[in-house]
Amino acid sequence: MKHLNKIIFINSASVRYEEVALDGPIHLAGRSGAGKSTVLRGILYFFTADQVHLGIDSNKDSFNIYYFPMFNSHIVYEFKKDDGTFTVILTKDNHNRVQYAFVDAPYNKEWIIDPVTGSAAAAWSEITKNIPQHIDRDLIINIKDYLSILWGCHPDKRYARYSMAICKGFEDILRSQKNVFLNSGFSEAGFKSSVVRALPCEPPTINLQQLRNRKS
Repeated sequence: MKHLNKIIFINSASVRYEEVALDGPIHLAGRSGAGKSTVLRGILYFFTADQVHLGIDSNKDSFNIYYFPMFNSHIVYEFKKDDGTFTVILTKDNHNRVQYAFVDAPYNKEWIIDPVTGSAAAAWSEITKNIPQHIDRDLIINIKDYLSILWGCHPDKRYARYSMAICKGFEDILRSQKNVFLNSGFSEAGFKSSVVRALPCEPPTINLQQLRNRKS
């Protein structure tokens, strides 16, 4: 089963370090200002990479300022697939832009947090030095490329290991996801239609010879 397994905030928002498990039913509870919306918006951003439509009030800090207030602020996502687990590390470059690093392995805290000092690495160039060389990693700057990789539509097939789905019309699903998370204009029928439209058009192939071999 494919699912977002974990979100980690590192010097992000008002959180120094926190891992939030997402591997089952989740119930967020707390007083106003406890951080419930911070977690939900962080989850939504993984799927949409939309810094504008996250439900942040216009009189509050922008996404970049709120979630990346420090030079070593990060948001990390761990995604589980049937055939493995990959990690996405969000960092901020020198121009205050979010960049996306895909790592073909489960999250390891020591990639970012020094086990001795407890301090967080800043730039991706520092983080990648802590990742063993045999583990593949790719740095993506363009949001369009990030989304096309995540949704299995990027023309370069070497990124296929990072896709969570194959949805050529994923834009419709993104709109529906925003409506669900922000509780705005959600329609069950509309969401189902979005999913159907996003499914690959090619019919599934069945290897009859393989089935015969299994039967025998």
